[in-house]
Amino acid sequence: MELQLLETKVIESIFHHHIVKDFPAAETRPLKNMLQLYHSQHYRGYGLYDHDELLGYAFFAGDQTQQVLLLDYFAIVENKRSFGYGSQFLQLLKKQMQGNLIIAEVESVESTKNSEERQLRHRRIQFYLRNSFTKSSLNCRLFGVDYSLLYLFDQQVDDNALYEYIKALYHSIFNPIIYKLFVKLKRGVK
Repeated sequence: MELQLLETKVIESIFHHHIVKDFPAAETRPLKNMLQLYHSQHYRGYGLYDHDELLGYAFFAGDQTQQVLLLDYFAIVENKRSFGYGSQFLQLLKKQMQGNLIIAEVESVESTKNSEERQLRHRRIQFYLRNSFTKSSLNCRLFGVDYSLLYLFDQQVDDNALYEYIKALYHSIFNPIIYKLFVKLKRGVK
């Protein structure tokens, strides 16, 4: 297995064949926005491949020079799930992105009353925690969806510093009007 940096045509293909199926519409960034961020050096993607076969994909948003990146999408393709590829992929990404602070937004367990959805969200958070992410006390509401914020870094990050990093990150990927209307970053409890 190997990581490959994704180019525009592959990003478009992954968007149309996987992202729109793997993520709810409320959590799907428009392809046009992904490509705008990509061309302005604020977005990059990696594919996990076994020879020429795509096993998974990960997209990162943020100012590449700041070394603080948002894990915008992370998924293993549907017919390859439950074989341990997700953990292997994260370990390869961790090695590739060493020195970067990586932020993950995971749907908040507390924001749904549906017990099946709560269990699924809890399992997602546990997956990231098993793979070296740390849960912060920060939460956010983006475009009406509530998220818990986790991070991956070589050392512990103070929540006040993390708040400032995430705030700057969001300002780098959202224009001021979108930020004001649809981004709510807040401190909470772990």
